[in-house]
Amino acid sequence: MKVKIHLLLVPLLALTLVATALLAPQTATTVRSGAFGNNILARNMDIELGRAQPSPHEQLLSSGVIYTALQASGELDRRAAAVARTGRRSGAAVERENPGLPE
Repeated sequence: MKVKIHLLLVPLLALTLVATALLAPQTATTVRSGAFGNNILARNMDIELGRAQPSPHEQLLSSGVIYTALQASGELDRRAAAVARTGRRSGAAVERENPGLPE
């Protein structure tokens, strides 16, 4: 009798765990804008944002790393909102509206 209960209990427990994981509300993780814990990343962000000047032979981080940090800090969203307020359009949008413009 105990064997039957154990054989039924294990799959039932597994099914409950899977259902809980799938049906639990999913929330996005937010990152607060602020100082980075990594000094190298913080220095490169200051350079990218114009708050510091790079040294003559300083090796900068990859643009992929910088753009990820800009996204995490909210800077890319601020830049997009600023462009949306000014009404500026990208070159691709202008080209679609005026095909054949000289470059």
